[in-house]
Amino acid sequence: MEVVLTLVVVAVVVEVQLGHTVGLAIMAASHLGLPQAVVAMITGRMFRAGHPSRVAVLKDSAVGRDSGLLSSSVVMTDNLATISEAAIDRVIGHLAMDAIDVALRATLALG
Repeated sequence: MEVVLTLVVVAVVVEVQLGHTVGLAIMAASHLGLPQAVVAMITGRMFRAGHPSRVAVLKDSAVGRDSGLLSSSVVMTDNLATISEAAIDRVIGHLAMDAIDVALRATLALG
């Protein structure tokens, strides 16, 4: 049976204990009656790129400009967290789905 992923992909600022961090909301569960979202963490440490479960977003590319990220970054689909929608401070941009979908399939072993 083939699994089809339908994802909402927005770059968000997430409130954490000691401040804010940037994440990528890959799924909102509000349609299930759950006020939460699954978020992939984002880092500015470019040396973390180069793995099938990670996507580099270059600031000066078209994708980078649409993302709202302030610097080149790496979306780490191997670092997922479920957070309350209330913890999402604001949406800063959007990311193209293609590369994120490939990385998530690698992370979740979906082929």
